[in-house]
Amino acid sequence: MSAISPSMAPEPRAKRLLRSLLRIGWAFVRIPAYLVLQMLEPFVSIALTALALLALLAALLFRLEHVAHFPLGLMLGFSGACALALALYHTLLTLLGRSPAG
Repeated sequence: MSAISPSMAPEPRAKRLLRSLLRIGWAFVRIPAYLVLQMLEPFVSIALTALALLALLAALLFRLEHVAHFPLGLMLGFSGACALALALYHTLLTLLGRSPAG
């Protein structure tokens, strides 16, 4: 006679039902959010990339011109923040586009 280990025991029916309902609920949230973000992706990418490059170019230009009281660190930080926001946006798209393991 072999005993069934606790890891091999069947899952209770209520737990399976709850897990299925949560998975369906998450799909109802995940799919529309993914579709909206995917449609906005070209505009967000262009805007954030342009802001990052323009801030970087402005910082370099004003630095080379020796403009007094120019916030170089702030401009470089803004440029980096735009690049980071774009990376986070693409990461969020990847996470929402991935279907849950089944």
